[in-house]
Amino acid sequence: MSNLFSSAVSANVFILLFGILIASEIWVLVKSGKNAKNVDNGSVVVLNVCFVAVLSIDYALLLQDADHLQFKWIFTWAGIAILLIGMILRWGSIWFLGRYFTGRVQIQDDHELISRGIYRWVRHPSYTGGILIFMGIAMSINNWLALIVNVLLIAGAYLYRIRIEERALMNYFGEAYKDYMKRTWKLFPYLL
Repeated sequence: MSNLFSSAVSANVFILLFGILIASEIWVLVKSGKNAKNVDNGSVVVLNVCFVAVLSIDYALLLQDADHLQFKWIFTWAGIAILLIGMILRWGSIWFLGRYFTGRVQIQDDHELISRGIYRWVRHPSYTGGILIFMGIAMSINNWLALIVNVLLIAGAYLYRIRIEERALMNYFGEAYKDYMKRTWKLFPYLL
């Protein structure tokens, strides 16, 4: 596999990060809130189908080894850096929400609106991290088609999920959540 990356080191770093990513996402999927009202509307299914589709497409493109980039190592290491930043952002967001974070859209009986830390600026930083993760994967395998597919499918799935999540949060928190929406970015500061 190292011939598909710029070096054996970058291949091993990518494989290590990818393994950690898969293990952490399995943990996220099985984690659920106690005494929570499930309002997911199938968004977890949409996300998981998109994750599997994107990873399958990426793997197929990786096997083609379309080695046409002159500065391959730059893109590989930039992709690994973006993948790592995305993982840290996603894990940090999950940690910050604490017991309020679940794999499905759920509202707990004593749910608290978290608006500190990264949530002071961005409403869905774990999804921002998820998008960065899939951008990093595509860049790591040096495939622009994978980058386009990853961003479109994953961002689309997250935007669907956000619509469901924000509707549930507005129903629960009312004006407090609407005010929070006015002063924060959805995913990326100054962009979206």
